[in-house]
Amino acid sequence: SPVAVGFGLLSYSAYLWHQPLFAISRSTFGHLPNSVMFGLFILTFAIAYVSWRFIEGPFRDRHFGTRKQIISGALVTMALFSVLGAAGHLSKGFPQRFSEDVRSLAATMDISPYRQICHREGVDYIRPAQSCVYKNGQSVDGGVQTAGPTWAVMGDSHGVELSFALSKTKPFKDQGIAHMTFSGCPPLLQYHYANPGCLDWTKDTLAFLETNETVTDVVLVYRHGFYLSGSQLDSYPDPIATPPKFLKNQPASDVITAYWAEYEKIVARLESAGKTVHLLTPVPELPKLMEQLIFSQMNGPLMGAPLTFYQARHADSMAVFAASGWSMIPLHDVICPAGQCLAEKDGQALYFDDNHLSLSGAGWVVEHLQAQGHLIPRGTVQ
Repeated sequence: SPVAVGFGLLSYSAYLWHQPLFAISRSTFGHLPNSVMFGLFILTFAIAYVSWRFIEGPFRDRHFGTRKQIISGALVTMALFSVLGAAGHLSKGFPQRFSEDVRSLAATMDISPYRQICHREGVDYIRPAQSCVYKNGQSVDGGVQTAGPTWAVMGDSHGVELSFALSKTKPFKDQGIAHMTFSGCPPLLQYHYANPGCLDWTKDTLAFLETNETVTDVVLVYRHGFYLSGSQLDSYPDPIATPPKFLKNQPASDVITAYWAEYEKIVARLESAGKTVHLLTPVPELPKLMEQLIFSQMNGPLMGAPLTFYQARHADSMAVFAASGWSMIPLHDVICPAGQCLAEKDGQALYFDDNHLSLSGAGWVVEHLQAQGHLIPRGTVQ
């Protein structure tokens, strides 16, 4: 078949060209609709034909050049691209091509200095009694068992920067904040999630907090939207990317019900143990990576998604919070004023990727929450 033979002839050039076309397009524009993907597919084969006709074909001609010329030319070309790649890597992407304002904003995409050593993941996680404790923005020795913190932040990676930022505020100057987070770990007690160590860590941490007499307050923070709807980067502006990521053989509505039943069990057990539980609504997610927003050099403050996207993506969360009678702490009210979520404020990047608050952003959010009367130790005079 001439058509099949034609595709076969173009297949190697198409293989080489499709990756940069698709990767650069998604990196620049985020989620691509099917019509654009189809257009890129056609463009791939158009460029593949040019490559085959004017590069691959002549190169296969034995009169194209001698073996020595071909090898020498290939080595020189490889060396040039290697030098260029190394220069780009060592210079961190030639930042001089951006303005000073852009580079200054990018420098504020900071993370907690203790993220690497205090945030948990894997089956060999450090036990809850040895979790990091922060006092006045410093990690103190001894862990929870000996440092005697009165507050704990429990959840997934969205609690890392929040716990450290909280410890630096004036109301917590002499209080201890226990940092208890596990990467990509939903609030489940009986359902296995595709994350080794997560389920055991949740059970261990909850049991430890129930019996610990010094911790009086527990802040719960989770990325509910990801566990129930997938990554927003794969679907924006559609709020739902994928079905829930556990109990995959059951209807999505049943899985969502099971998820919130598990969350309610965690809250109930903490409250039964005499803890005051502070429930944070999910952190609003960005439609692109913060880095992409910054280096696109847009004019004016960088914006995230509209509040309507957040509300649609977290409709189940908001319904559960509203029906439960729990006292929730609305992160979205701070980050999404006037119907639009922010990505940057006063020259500070609020995120370091597409969904995690930066240390600067967490500090800004905590400051506003405390001004509203949230996350303040008992007996503190404002």
